[in-house]
Amino acid sequence: MRRHWPSLLCGTLLAFGVTGRAAAQRAGQVDTLALLLAAEDARRPDSALVRAALGSRDPLVRQRAALTAGRIAWPGAAALLLPLLDDREPRLRATAAFALGLTRDSAAVGPLGRRLGGRERDDVAAAEVVTALARIGGAAAGESLAVMLRRPPEGGSGRVQVKEALLEAWRLGPHAPVPQLLANARGGNGDDRWRALYALGRLRHPRAADELRFALQDGRADVRAVAARALVKSYADSAKLEARAVARDLADRVAEDRDPGVRIHALQALATYKAPQWAGAVADALRAREVHVAAQAATALGELGGDVAIAALDSALVRDSTAPMVEWAALSALARLDSARVRPHVDRRLVDADPWRRAAAVEAAGAARLGIAPAQAALADSAPRVVLAGLLAWQAQTRGPEPAIIAAARRLLGHAEGDVRVAAADLLASGGDASDAPALETAARLALEERQEQDAISLLGALVAIGRRDTLMARRLDAELPARLPPTPLLRRWAAQGWPAAARAWGPPYPAEPGPTLDEYRALVRRFLLPGSPDRRVRLVLELEGNARVQLELEGEAAPRTVANFLALVDRGFFDGNRFHRIVPNFVVQDGEPQPGRLSPPSIRDEPNPLRYREPMLGMALAGPDTGTSQWFITLSPQPHLDATYTTFGRVAGDAAPLSRVQPGDRIVRLRR
Repeated sequence: MRRHWPSLLCGTLLAFGVTGRAAAQRAGQVDTLALLLAAEDARRPDSALVRAALGSRDPLVRQRAALTAGRIAWPGAAALLLPLLDDREPRLRATAAFALGLTRDSAAVGPLGRRLGGRERDDVAAAEVVTALARIGGAAAGESLAVMLRRPPEGGSGRVQVKEALLEAWRLGPHAPVPQLLANARGGNGDDRWRALYALGRLRHPRAADELRFALQDGRADVRAVAARALVKSYADSAKLEARAVARDLADRVAEDRDPGVRIHALQALATYKAPQWAGAVADALRAREVHVAAQAATALGELGGDVAIAALDSALVRDSTAPMVEWAALSALARLDSARVRPHVDRRLVDADPWRRAAAVEAAGAARLGIAPAQAALADSAPRVVLAGLLAWQAQTRGPEPAIIAAARRLLGHAEGDVRVAAADLLASGGDASDAPALETAARLALEERQEQDAISLLGALVAIGRRDTLMARRLDAELPARLPPTPLLRRWAAQGWPAAARAWGPPYPAEPGPTLDEYRALVRRFLLPGSPDRRVRLVLELEGNARVQLELEGEAAPRTVANFLALVDRGFFDGNRFHRIVPNFVVQDGEPQPGRLSPPSIRDEPNPLRYREPMLGMALAGPDTGTSQWFITLSPQPHLDATYTTFGRVAGDAAPLSRVQPGDRIVRLRR
């Protein structure tokens, strides 16, 4: 069905503004909201649509119009948003400020700055004003926040703005109000100290070094954690600190701190000093009952090196009680330090029944350069993860495109697992043989059929790389291949950056066409956006191995397309039986890799929204803008730098402690409503 937006908009506004009937008003509201969703999804800059919606009497319509303008962020969007800063509806003022931050339009700095210091009385709107200034950045924005912090307003929303300014100031880079941050890093209350130190740590400002060291002794764990995370060796060197003294402070945190998050960050920072003398303190942490702490200790020992580290890692790999995550980290660390000591551990795990252990052993064999035999044998393994590990381990031990590994890559180009096909394609690209072009094209088409667009891009990238060495092949590809591929927005954006012939044939990535029908957008509005919508907030239960359960709450109003996509996967059991494939201690746990035979959903556009990564939150993993599909993560600690970059679509609604015990390879028993 072809969409005729202008005529539909007129009908919508007539129904909404003239009939006066409740049913017609609701229908008009739904139609307008659906049009706004369609416009932002396609990144279609429709100023007439947004302007008309901003003139609506319906606060919800005006609010969504403001968000649409910010998400599309076309030139001129800020001019439509600025008058909304004075709207009588606080929620609309907050959305307008957030949207102005997305536009990055410096013309908004002055009007936003005039709303500092308590002039904005709503707390939420006041905070969004500050965040918008920080996101837009520049000298004028930095000075506006510095002036407010020099004479901080007392109480109310002015106090809210101070707190937000302390946390968001890092976004200003060289224009950040460093003197005010330093004053609050030691002299403020606990919440202010955490916020100021977070910003100073992100800025890596040399004047903050003493305050960060001092904060390692703070009574609040979150303050100690941000300080420990910042005190890596490169920062200590640039700040002219005595490296040995800083490392000793970090080692004390590793040994004495009761908070797992502090210990994890201290271990990460201490590892950067690469000094064996600290291995003793870290070796004790290898036996920590918190599995993420122990795994981080194993990784740190691999960086510190020395006899103490080698002995501790060797001992951990012998103990049957060592947790799998710790075992894998210890195996990788020992492989880097001592190839002779790691060999018996590798040999034993190469024949283990657990594919994750076999994969870890193959990777360790490659890292320790124990020869290519384990890697070659892994290519025949039944587990895709082991096959991938074998291909990468073999590649790491060869110089250049040797015939044997190129032949293996050709065989694996038809593998059922997309990651294996991509790794094989990278090897074929290094070989530069034009005869591989048909097989690469076939693999790329298969990836597109499976909706694995990122895999398809990697495979096509290999084709383009070979074409750079073979002019005749490149001409044939340029003339014929674009017509045989579906030009999705993701492919179009990639082509615009690296394949000019396809970019000319396919056109620009935005506006994106075709998209869902208007009826589908209406359904999204009814499900997520209206007061009382059934899926505006949805509770889920994440059932983990060992009978652990985590309650989740999805925020459909904040990210309707993302939540609709996620719920569709939940309802078809897509995540049931999946295994967590990425765990970063005190940062994220990540899931959602499609299993062979399961189609991923099409990629969806990002939905930046005001939800903050201040607590354990759900976000979409990305490989670039607008690349979200099925991979998602839950944060384990505050991560403000992720705000409005990775679509936030839910939160942990209960106890998040089970997530800190999750290990790579742990299975999701079930994810259900």
